[in-house]
Amino acid sequence: MKKLNKTALLLIDMQSPFLERELSSKLKLIPHQIVLIRHCAENCIPIIVIEFNGEGKTIFPLSKELSKASSRTDIYTFKKDMDDAFENRELQKKLQILGIKKLILTGINAGHCVHATAISASRLGYKILTSENLIAGYIPDGIDKNHKERVVLWYKQNGKYVKDYKEFL
Repeated sequence: MKKLNKTALLLIDMQSPFLERELSSKLKLIPHQIVLIRHCAENCIPIIVIEFNGEGKTIFPLSKELSKASSRTDIYTFKKDMDDAFENRELQKKLQILGIKKLILTGINAGHCVHATAISASRLGYKILTSENLIAGYIPDGIDKNHKERVVLWYKQNGKYVKDYKEFL
């Protein structure tokens, strides 16, 4: 368990309005996120839920799992008004208090909200861990053909981006 020492899970924007476009690719995340929430609970890894103000609560399958996990690990919820979760200064304060050095990022809007949060986290000195099966939601190819490739390249160059998150568990 040492390799995930000083690690927290950030669950970003898993709210109904964000699931509407590209539904099938986004729904594929949920079983992986549930496994990851359970893993964090079993290993006392803090879980941080990020919700965009005005977009409702985290979807039921995940909120149900978070409720179960709350008896075994600390769970914190932070609201945000912009793509970057770190615009809420309380997030950084909580991570510092917890002694967190690494962040596992999962969520939707991988090319916007997750990416903006990852950029800030990297600038603040956190090591970023994510995978192909933990994030989804990029600008559709018809609008920006190379968006996903650029974002994935950023994750690879500035953190650890793998095909399957189980590689870093």
